[in-house]
Amino acid sequence: MDRGNLATQGEIARILVEFLEVSITSVVFLRGIYPPEAFERRRYMNIAVQRARNPQLRNYIHSAVAGLYHFIQKCIVQVIVLHYMRRNRGEVGWIKQVQFKPRTTFG
Repeated sequence: MDRGNLATQGEIARILVEFLEVSITSVVFLRGIYPPEAFERRRYMNIAVQRARNPQLRNYIHSAVAGLYHFIQKCIVQVIVLHYMRRNRGEVGWIKQVQFKPRTTFG
């Protein structure tokens, strides 16, 4: 197999972290956790997505998932669970589990 066509574990980790950032932002937007005016339309991998306009919200989401990069790259993490809770009601608003099997060898 041509190794030139395979992504490195670092590239896979970077793409997964970007995907998680876009996914979390989308859920926050779709669930109405912040008003629609707090978001702007952007393109990610040629798909229309939402991006937080507020720098604090954008940086909070970014830093939360960016911290996973090293663990994903080193194949330490196997499951990521995203859990949203509504404070005023104490109920679970949304739970998503992302499970993946990291590649340990290339080729």
